Amino acid sequence: MFKRKGAVAQAGLAVLALLLLLPENLDWTQSTTTVDAVAKNPIEPSRYQNYQFGGPGDAIIDAGFQPVAIPTGTVPAVMVHDRVLAQELAVEGKKLTFHPFLDGADANTYLFSGRLECMWAGDMPTILAASRRAIVVTAQVKTSFASIVARDLQTMEQLKNRRIGYTLGSSAHHVLLQGLARYHMDEYDVHMVRMPVNRMIPALQNGTIDAFVAWEPIPSMAQETIKDLSTPYRALVQSYFYFARHFSDSHPNLVRIMTAANLRAVRWLSQSRDHIRQGCRWHIGLANAFLHEPYMISVDQCIAIVQRDLLDPLPMTALAMDTLKQGGLIFQQVQFLKNLGLLSPESDPDRIWDAFDPGILAEIIKEQDRWKINKFDYSM
Repeated sequence: MFKRKGAVAQAGLAVLALLLLLPENLDWTQSTTTVDAVAKNPIEPSRYQNYQFGGPGDAIIDAGFQPVAIPTGTVPAVMVHDRVLAQELAVEGKKLTFHPFLDGADANTYLFSGRLECMWAGDMPTILAASRRAIVVTAQVKTSFASIVARDLQTMEQLKNRRIGYTLGSSAHHVLLQGLARYHMDEYDVHMVRMPVNRMIPALQNGTIDAFVAWEPIPSMAQETIKDLSTPYRALVQSYFYFARHFSDSHPNLVRIMTAANLRAVRWLSQSRDHIRQGCRWHIGLANAFLHEPYMISVDQCIAIVQRDLLDPLPMTALAMDTLKQGGLIFQQVQFLKNLGLLSPESDPDRIWDAFDPGILAEIIKEQDRWKINKFDYSM
């Protein structure tokens, strides 16, 4: 367990409470076409109103990522510094720019509208995008845990009639229902309290809820901040790197260049702890710029999460094909989203599975020299 005491821990919580109050202007996205505010995310149209994106047919490739997510945000943070990637794209007359988003749902809005060409996101945004035939998934970024974190409760049975915070339609929400079912309970045996993930630690701390379910780094933060916490249940979740289908169909070589860079970043991180430390410094720097406040996770905490959730046991980004089988994890998640009404009952799982293309990464690994996955040149 990570340890952080006193004012530092309180500062972390203060930043956590500000996560939805995001900056309106980030000057490290450098493309050319100003976004019309009316076309913004309908939940908070001002959040990204000063972002700029490339236009059709120009040199800019726009990528969306989540700087408050570890390790999903760590890989693009490394790719920002990849000279090999920049050179490969320059040969194609292209330049990659990175745009920060709070979550995958926000980024998907921009991908669907044609302003992003690629992005990194978790299970549920990936499935929802795949259901629209909107994307091609080329790599898996992480396999990590979503956890139920409880205060003064040790077992799942003790959660009965307790208040549990959750985020509707998230992979963590799915994990909560899985855990309840495994212990012969369902959502009616507990009090489900819907809330954004950034409100969960304060709510647990002040007694508004008795437990919550979330993905990293929220469980680790809670355990370092609040005493007497337990983790009665956890289960695996994934995140992915994917491209807008129209972009993938039109620019197969660019898709391979960037998918190779994604793998190259993971391999570079795996070479040494110093590399992980540098990657986490870059990541935290981007998170600080996004929040306009110090990020709540230290470099050492970031290192531990990246090592556990991205690099162990092997530094690979291959799609886990078992999850695509009938009855596999993605099949279960599709049914979960249908039950919530977030996915049409008519949605065909085959359409969703068709979005996952393991052949692109297999080709890159087979032709390692061509795609330079072992050539490391990162600007410090």
